[in-house]
Amino acid sequence: MKKINFRKYKNVELLDALYKMNQQVFPERYQQLCDEIARRKQNGQLKVEKSSVDNINHVGFWDHRELIIEFTKTHKVFRIAFLVLYLLFNIIAITFIASKYWVTDISKVHQYTAVIDQATCHKDTVEDEESGRIDEYYDVVVSIYPDIFLAPNLPTATCNKIAATLTPGSQISIWHQDGLIHQLVLNQNILLSYKYMKSKIRDFNSRGYLLYLFCLFLMPLVFFKSLYNAVYPGTFKKY
Repeated sequence: MKKINFRKYKNVELLDALYKMNQQVFPERYQQLCDEIARRKQNGQLKVEKSSVDNINHVGFWDHRELIIEFTKTHKVFRIAFLVLYLLFNIIAITFIASKYWVTDISKVHQYTAVIDQATCHKDTVEDEESGRIDEYYDVVVSIYPDIFLAPNLPTATCNKIAATLTPGSQISIWHQDGLIHQLVLNQNILLSYKYMKSKIRDFNSRGYLLYLFCLFLMPLVFFKSLYNAVYPGTFKKY
């Protein structure tokens, strides 16, 4: 391996190299680095000023704050367990989030026929905690004692029109799942079709889950070094 002349390094560069160098991958080079640091300490040359420390923190700002598990002193069983648990967590999380975007086919949705007690157009206001943006949603709420059914995320005009059409005492057919209306029929006239409601239901169920999906895809970047160390222990070091 080609030797590096660490004597040409400034103190801040020398310390930064010490923080970042992997001793197991480059043992000879690491020893050269340690020898040079020891030499400077002995001669009183290694005096790192505050500005130099700030430079080190600036250069390795993210590196010093990374979550890294080295696995250098960990049994192989624990490394395998870490990989399995990480994989299982991602599978469970992806399955759960994906279920929020999945809308059941109309052929598998329960059909319910009854006489309605009341139908109203309900306005729902939701504020985004991060951006402060306020969104307004209009839902048709159908009451059939003792149950309540919801047709979410409708345009204002559509919501008001359907609520006015569904007069008390009318007999309707509702295809629903967990109270969400997938299709609505009055006197053999389809007021809300499954094709129309499918995207509305998906948006309603997945509301607020986009951030979790983003965090899930960000996890491999955060845990990449630890995952790599689980396969090849000590490749990445924490400082």
